[in-house]
Amino acid sequence: MSNNFNVILELYGRIVYSHKTHEKAIERLTKKTKNTKLVQIILLSITSAGIIGSLTDLLSPLFNTYSRASIYYNLVIIGLTLVATGFSIFDLCSSDKDDLYSHKVAASKFLYIRDKYLVLIADYKDKLITDHQLLEHRDKLYLELSKLHDECPKTTKKDYNNARKALKENDEYTFDLHELEKFLPVYMRNISNANIKNNTIKEELLK
Repeated sequence: MSNNFNVILELYGRIVYSHKTHEKAIERLTKKTKNTKLVQIILLSITSAGIIGSLTDLLSPLFNTYSRASIYYNLVIIGLTLVATGFSIFDLCSSDKDDLYSHKVAASKFLYIRDKYLVLIADYKDKLITDHQLLEHRDKLYLELSKLHDECPKTTKKDYNNARKALKENDEYTFDLHELEKFLPVYMRNISNANIKNNTIKEELLK
């Protein structure tokens, strides 16, 4: 039965990574949308009619002296206007806002199922459920987890790497039982050092 319980621990560890990876995707997209908005505001402010008129008045002596200066100035204004328009179109066409919402929903669902696994592990450790009941709960949760993976948005390798860093993971695509135990509350950890050395579980890269 220890093998089945270790499988549940492995699934719990993967869920921890999945939840954190979606959180990092949320941070990435939030930062991206904020930066896009900031650039839009700056460009639209610069290219607004009032500012352009004021700059034209201030630089009129220079334009009278150097005729080419006026040409360069107008080219710069046209360029900035085109860039500002491009950012506006990009913002309208971008799916970042929808992706951000989808990642928030996914993170919330992974958090919910993570807690379900944690309760299952606690109940089994406290002998509140039998081996047969553990397997029944495992199968039901696995179906729920599979459905969640099918529905949730894709994350990037950068999101995953940031999640690994946040969870203080240094090994490439592997984690052992001791690491899985570290995801549990302190009072629930009881794997011996002997088991730790002899039980390394391979983890696939989350996509």
